[in-house]
Amino acid sequence: MILPFNSIEGSSIQQACSTISAAPKKRLGDLKLFDIIMQDGLEPPATHGIYFFFDADKTTCLYVGKNASQQFIERIPWHFALSESSWMNHFLKYYKKHHQSPSLFEAARGASDCYILLMPVPDELIAKAEKFFRVFLKPRFNSLASASRLLNSIPSDTNLGEAIRNRI
Repeated sequence: MILPFNSIEGSSIQQACSTISAAPKKRLGDLKLFDIIMQDGLEPPATHGIYFFFDADKTTCLYVGKNASQQFIERIPWHFALSESSWMNHFLKYYKKHHQSPSLFEAARGASDCYILLMPVPDELIAKAEKFFRVFLKPRFNSLASASRLLNSIPSDTNLGEAIRNRI
């Protein structure tokens, strides 16, 4: 459920994206708040970074998000607020729209078969890393399609860390 950025930043873009796709993830229906707090025993637990929601197949990225000011434990639960007027439940609203669920409650029920992956990222790279992965992983719900020029300008064998630090 945890894949630290520093474990893949020396990889090529292609390798990093494959590693993210293959990384162990936690099924949302089985996720407990304690899992987010303990983060697979990472000490100290990471508080900021980016996170990925994946479809039930564990490889199709649905959503890439960031939390630079809040902690993972604060941000992730907000995605599942059941109020239509809530402004931080983006994943659930996208899920509802994409699956034509009649309500956010039914969308949450369906999303329980999706998976999550947390990626601690150095604070100064969070915004760039989120933008990068919204381009290169092409998440179904919040892809940056308008950034296709960026996708085409960076070869997939480029070092991930160098690409995020110097080309985004």
